[in-house]
Formats: sequence, C-alpha cells, structure tokens
Amino acid sequence: MAAALARGNARRNEAAPPRSTAMDRFLPLPAADGFTGRKCDMALDLKGDWTDADLAGLIGSVVDDRDWRLEVSKDGIATLADKTANPTGADYDEGLHCHFETWMSGTDFVGPSAAEDKTLVGKLATALRANYPALAGEKFIYVSL
Repeated sequence: MAAALARGNARRNEAAPPRSTAMDRFLPLPAADGFTGRKCDMALDLKGDWTDADLAGLIGSVVDDRDWRLEVSKDGIATLADKTANPTGADYDEGLHCHFETWMSGTDFVGPSAAEDKTLVGKLATALRANYPALAGEKFIYVSL
C-alpha cells in the first residue's frame, strides 16, 4: 500500500503537458521592462498575428477602477498602463512607439464590459494596425468613439 501511495503522489507531482490556448498570444511583462509606472499583467505582441479577440482579452484584463492608457513600446508590445497611481510626462512618452488617450476611471473603456463591446474593440484594433509598425501620424493616437 505504501508503494501505491508513493506512485500516486509521484504522478500528482509530475508536470502537466503544456496546453496551447488563446492566452499564448499574450506575453508576461518582464520585471525590468524599461517602463516606469504600473502595467497590467498582460501584454499583446503586435509583431505577430493577433486578432480583435486578443485585444479584447487585454482590455478585459483590468478593472475600470482607475485611469488606464493603452501604450505600445518601441518593441511592439501593447500594454495598459495605470495612470492613476503613476502619471507620466513627455520624457516617458518619447520612449514609446505610440500611446492612446488616457481613459478615466469609470468610463467603461477597459474591463470586461468594454472587452465585449465589438465596436470599441474594433476601432482600437483598427487604430493599432494603422499605427504599428509604422506610425500614421503623431505618437498620440486619438480614436473617436
């Protein structure tokens, strides 16, 4: 019985085989990613293939309880930055490829309900595709919603 129990414990401790999911398109943010300010735990790599649903996953990954801004690094990584706790200035913005306007807390531009808004997600996705890898204009991207 002790041998069977030991085999059962060994099986439970084995690593499960990796599973591929839609979340594989999201990148964990490195601890020293060169940014100041708090970021959400998800990031979207714009250099690869991505869909509106992937962007919706990023938008839905945060709570609309603070000011957020969608930013794209020079390496093509899109993230949401917490601007309530960590406001930034022009010197910070110069280090980005581009950024969107800051969405104020409670305006429903982020969070699960925003992620379900196909019109919102579609307009943001169109603007990202138009501005990465090459900017269509200035670094500041305004999307009329």
